[in-house]
Amino acid sequence: MKYSALKKMLSVIALLLCISCSDETETISDLRGGDEVSQTVLDKGSYTLSKEGGMTEFKFTNVSVDSCYIQSEHPNWLMLDKIGSYSDELDLYLTAQPNNDWDTRTAKLCLMKGKERRDITFSQSAFPKMESSTQVIKLAPNDTVFTFTVKTNVPVRMKADVAEGLSYIYYDYEQPSHEEGKAWTIAVNGKVPKNEGLGKASTIYVMGDGVPTANVIVWQTGTVGDVNPVLNNLKPGALAEFLSTDPKTTPYIKSLKVSGELNGDDIYALRTLLTRYKTLKALDLFGARIVSGGKAYLTTALNEQYYTRNDEVGEDMFRDCTSLEKITLPEHLKAIGIQAFANCSSLPGIEIPSTVKSIDSQAFFSCTNMSFIGIPIEGSQLEYIGSGAFSTGSVLDDLYIPATVKDLSRLAFSPCRVLELHVQWTTPPNVVITKQLAKGKLYVPKGCKGAYAADKNWCKFSDIQEE
Repeated sequence: MKYSALKKMLSVIALLLCISCSDETETISDLRGGDEVSQTVLDKGSYTLSKEGGMTEFKFTNVSVDSCYIQSEHPNWLMLDKIGSYSDELDLYLTAQPNNDWDTRTAKLCLMKGKERRDITFSQSAFPKMESSTQVIKLAPNDTVFTFTVKTNVPVRMKADVAEGLSYIYYDYEQPSHEEGKAWTIAVNGKVPKNEGLGKASTIYVMGDGVPTANVIVWQTGTVGDVNPVLNNLKPGALAEFLSTDPKTTPYIKSLKVSGELNGDDIYALRTLLTRYKTLKALDLFGARIVSGGKAYLTTALNEQYYTRNDEVGEDMFRDCTSLEKITLPEHLKAIGIQAFANCSSLPGIEIPSTVKSIDSQAFFSCTNMSFIGIPIEGSQLEYIGSGAFSTGSVLDDLYIPATVKDLSRLAFSPCRVLELHVQWTTPPNVVITKQLAKGKLYVPKGCKGAYAADKNWCKFSDIQEE
């Protein structure tokens, strides 16, 4: 007998020994979506399982069968490619796609040899997921009960941040029994006392391992009066929903602290609060992030529409917000647009995050009460300053410009009045220095006073000092 024929016969015998009856199933791997797997020998060398390339792949070598196929209720997550022919030995390649569904999914690799069949079962658990049925629950002053649901594939836990002046917020839920690998829904039933005072916003935090915290705001309206809500971990559109729930109380919000994501709907609602009612005085966005999406936050008289972009205080975003006395910008802000804070006449100052890379033209135009614009020197990423960026119409106490600024408009300081201007450039940039600006003191790096004094523009400063 020839060697090749003998080899084929031995492989058939080996397969028949390891193939069981058609109702037998062997689970070879339980994978979390997208995880890599290390090389594993399935049955003494008949088949091998390996991880290749950048995807989750399985390779079975030297397979001698009459037919093979994939059987699954979830099509296309496990793909089969065959190299070779059924008349000879096959190499089987299986590619597993990441599981972004709610439930664990399974598939069988079915191998047929004569009348015998062997099923090899693959199971792949889903990524942890959780979502609540609502982000804002509105209650009237006499409403005392509320409910919402949470869909999840991980166990959850909850805690409440009770609003100031609210005696309690009660909630109850059960982790129902569920089938392993399947998502389930939890019903949450809550209760608050009647509200005989001001509008109050409490937050219920729904938490689970490996998933972002879901926040449900319980907003109970009340009699008019100052309201100072703190809203955490909002999803895009949630702030707009919150501000629209109680038209009677919303105009009396004096301060607002927000974290989470804000899109065009949210900024539009903020602008409405700031420009129509003009009662909001303090806005803390330190933990927030401005993201693209939603409707235009501003439509001009010429029908120009402005939309949010990721990590930007966009053009005219807070223009004409004359009631605003304090604003804390997002921690990871990247850009401040054209006239972003124009005519914010009650704003005494503003701190610029170190992550900001550009301050565009007339960003603080006509902020007539502004006395400081805090630009950090250490760790600053600022690269661009547009024309008239600091044209506040007021006198700034001091202004620091880091050496990271390489793109500077010639009119960056026009018109501008600063008592003490601190610059970090070792070489004087070519900018226009107005008579008003030159009335202040100029501070330059050590050893650079001569260069600035000799420059045709910067020499207008009569008081140049090194630091």
